[in-house]
Amino acid sequence: MFTDDVSNKSGVVAHPIANARTMIDFKILYTRTDWSDPAIMERLKRAEKCEVLVPQQIPLKYIGNMPNG
Repeated sequence: MFTDDVSNKSGVVAHPIANARTMIDFKILYTRTDWSDPAIMERLKRAEKCEVLVPQQIPLKYIGNMPNG
C-alpha cells in the first residue's frame, strides 16, 4: 500500500502500490529545483511525506545500513 501523506494522519487514504507512480512528485524529489521558491518548498514537503506501507514484518537481513548488534 501507499499513502500520499503520513499514514497515521486522520483522513489519509491508503492506495494500491501500483498507483504510487502517478501520485509521487518525482520531479521535485529527483531534479534540481529552486528551494527558495515557496511553491517548490511546499511541493517538496508534501512529496517527502509519502509513505510505502509494508503489511508484513521484513527480516533484518533484507534491510541495509543496520548495525550488527
